[in-house]
Amino acid sequence: MVGAALAGVRPRRRALQVVGVLEELSSSDQASSNDVAIVPRSTYAERLVGGTNRNAVGAIYVKATSAAALSAAYQEADTLLLNRHGITAPSDADFSIATQESLLSAAMSVDQTMTLMLAGIAVISLLVGGIGVMNIMLVSVTERIREIGLRKALGARPRLIRRQFLVEASVLGLAGGVLGVAFGVAGALLLPVVADTRVELSLSASLLAIAIAVGIGLLFGVYPASRASRLAPIDALRTE
Repeated sequence: MVGAALAGVRPRRRALQVVGVLEELSSSDQASSNDVAIVPRSTYAERLVGGTNRNAVGAIYVKATSAAALSAAYQEADTLLLNRHGITAPSDADFSIATQESLLSAAMSVDQTMTLMLAGIAVISLLVGGIGVMNIMLVSVTERIREIGLRKALGARPRLIRRQFLVEASVLGLAGGVLGVAFGVAGALLLPVVADTRVELSLSASLLAIAIAVGIGLLFGVYPASRASRLAPIDALRTE
């Protein structure tokens, strides 16, 4: 944190002596907790700011003695600031107090909203993809009616016809899932270069996505496969 050089630092051309270095704190990709210089309030007011802004305070950090005392510390700080500002109605307060619990709750609320939105988009995408697989399989059944009739005339049972088309639908789902994962991996590798944002890749999530794609292919391939298995051999062979 503070103390790039032991001799001192010169913020705004004011020579200050470094008296200590705090332990490194955890940081995120968006913000760093280790680029802060801490100076006494009197030094800040007299030597760094001065003028009419020397007594202005933008933020005050208060630490509770324990997690159990967080609520009491919040009430005490709120009451103290109301009294110091001469405010009788809490609704007229010219300040705001945020606790770690409230910040965490807000962050979790945003995360849940984003998760629901992404889940909705994923469901719609899977539905559209499933309908596409079903349409492709229906077209395949229509174009291969004579083949199905010939196989049935040679002794193929309906369950074998059904299994054949279900396997084809599963292969379509597998191909779509693998292609989607490939695009996702490419995007995860490209995004940090373009937007300077780290993206974590998960093997389990990728395998789950492929499994879901195969399941969607199976689910939406049931109707075309059942339709193919119900074709009468004589009617299929008569089709031009």
